[in-house]
Amino acid sequence: MLAGAVRDSADQPGRRAQAAQVNRYQGAWENAIFPQDHPFSGPAQNVRVPDVALEALAALADHLHHVAPEGIVPDGSELHGLKTNIGQLADEVNASDELPGEVKHVIAARLAGVLLALDHIAIGGPNAVRLATEVVAGAITVRDSRAWRSGIGRKICGWAVGGLVRLRGPGDCAGRTSSLGGCAPR
Repeated sequence: MLAGAVRDSADQPGRRAQAAQVNRYQGAWENAIFPQDHPFSGPAQNVRVPDVALEALAALADHLHHVAPEGIVPDGSELHGLKTNIGQLADEVNASDELPGEVKHVIAARLAGVLLALDHIAIGGPNAVRLATEVVAGAITVRDSRAWRSGIGRKICGWAVGGLVRLRGPGDCAGRTSSLGGCAPR
């Protein structure tokens, strides 16, 4: 799936050099993940990717960062603040008498997923945090959409929107920003 997305991104007018690199080195990149000539139980250092393939991957990553930026990883203090806010929100959800236990349990589990995405933001990037946040909203909607009308539901909504705006990348708004710093409507 990722290889197809990379190929689709690179295979557009004006990006033929990137498409050529993808076509030339994709096999080497895939072999690092799913080695064909080494057993999965073997030592990882036995699976080597040629330096030139890694250099091409770095060039492609740099190109994608410029043409389709994912967003900026918050600095340490902002990351700590986001985690603290989520922890406090989870405590408020747990203490709330507005929500049934089943809904509170789902929200707590999904907030834990957001914390995990924040803990691993260097790997998953801001998009992983955005997706985890969307899962919180989706879980509430599917489990009991009436929860959105509660005080804690409105607070979760405010947290989710605020968190998503903070993690937006320059490419997310396609040049349309509002006076509040978020994306302006299309």
